[in-house]
Amino acid sequence: SNWMYQAGVFLSRSSGTLFTAPMVVLWIMPALQFLNLGIYTYIAASQSDITTTTSTTTSSSSLLHRPSVLYAGALYTGLLGGAVYIHGYKRICLDIPNNNIPHREFSLAATSLAEGVGIVVADMLG
Repeated sequence: SNWMYQAGVFLSRSSGTLFTAPMVVLWIMPALQFLNLGIYTYIAASQSDITTTTSTTTSSSSLLHRPSVLYAGALYTGLLGGAVYIHGYKRICLDIPNNNIPHREFSLAATSLAEGVGIVVADMLG
């Protein structure tokens, strides 16, 4: 699934050269990432239920544990994450004018710091 995630990140980061996401879309994408958190939490929490069921019964939650569904979810998560990353930085570079270089540099540095802190917090929380 990591390969699928990385493929999604690569594709979405490459989209930065093709178009610029509107600000509304840029705000919606993190909300969708938060929704992904809920979905993956549910999948992880219901995993023990799947191991105790017999092979003759198919619950609706067991469909979420199929590799094809999980791979598609990993690709989707990579697409979202890469798109938020590239289009966030691109919006900073486009929205802050060239004559305001100190503010642009501060915005890029603050965004980079926030991204790093977010990764550390996510790793600490599991």
